[in-house]
Amino acid sequence: MQVGDLVQYKYQQKDIGLIVDEGMRVIDEGTIVPTFKVIWVSPSEESMSWDWMREVGLEMVNES
Repeated sequence: MQVGDLVQYKYQQKDIGLIVDEGMRVIDEGTIVPTFKVIWVSPSEESMSWDWMREVGLEMVNES
């Protein structure tokens, strides 16, 4: 996954998001994992928000 990719939540929610930034996060006593800043659009609520997500919670819709 990289900046510009279109993604959705892997579990339950059907919001569509665009990856706009990449970073790193330390978890589990020093394990470093990539994180992605995603701008989310919720079609049902007609709203936008953003969140930092790990790849494990994302599913690719379309690569940039």
